Amino acid sequence: MDESLCFAAIVPDYKLLTEAARAALPKEVTHKDAVYNLSRAALIPAAFCEGRHDLLAIATEDKLHQLPDAPDARLEGIFDMARLCGAKAVYVSGAGSTVMAVAEKANAEKFYSKLEKGLELLEGLDGCEAFTLLRLDADNTGATVE
Repeated sequence: MDESLCFAAIVPDYKLLTEAARAALPKEVTHKDAVYNLSRAALIPAAFCEGRHDLLAIATEDKLHQLPDAPDARLEGIFDMARLCGAKAVYVSGAGSTVMAVAEKANAEKFYSKLEKGLELLEGLDGCEAFTLLRLDADNTGATVE
């Protein structure tokens, strides 16, 4: 993983059950939307491996899982705020409700500070009383056995 990036896990104080999130997904998708998502999925590793941070926003766009009428639609305000704070990419982690934001590590302190202030403004909206912000770096080693 590109070590020049940092990650923010934005965790709202409510839970979104995986079953509820999956139930909101359409039973069928159009060919156009499937191709759209596959093209983005193919772009993600290329963007990370080539250090093309300018492609991360495009690579994390989604037409199948992050739907406007899905249970996690209220997270859109978090997406917008994270982008305003300097995130190169923003996406739902798993089925939600955690949102991941990716930024340049060189600007990490400024990015995290802006995120904290932005999240304070979002608290109390849409049934969320508080957020937890986790500051993360990529783990390029992974699990090891000794």
